[in-house]
Amino acid sequence: MVGVLSWPVSLNAHMATLVSRLYELQIYEPGVDPAIGAPSQRFSIPSASVNCDRPDIVSAAVPVNPTTIAWSDPDRPHRFCVADAGSFLLQLPSRSGPYLATLTVTVDGVTSTRSAPSNIFLRPQLFRSGI
Repeated sequence: MVGVLSWPVSLNAHMATLVSRLYELQIYEPGVDPAIGAPSQRFSIPSASVNCDRPDIVSAAVPVNPTTIAWSDPDRPHRFCVADAGSFLLQLPSRSGPYLATLTVTVDGVTSTRSAPSNIFLRPQLFRSGI
């Protein structure tokens, strides 16, 4: 695991009792405030791709090129849900500033409010030598 995006609080509590969920990860360009700005990219995560009831997740304070996302398990206090989002996150453009992400869950056509923003993460510019 290269890095983990994480959220400290569970998503909408009434969603916790429902089984079938579709998660959406929203990505914000460096400098965009998720409270007022629009995400630049979105990634859908079906519930079948989510692994819950996991122990505490350890991550770098500022992940570089993260491949996994994690959030509080809505069904089990003090446990986490994780999903592999590497194929999506590693396609984000390299930027000099940090990205942020939010997460929503949709159940039976009802979508939760956005989560609190994730920890910041980086997609640094890669330089090729010998050019």
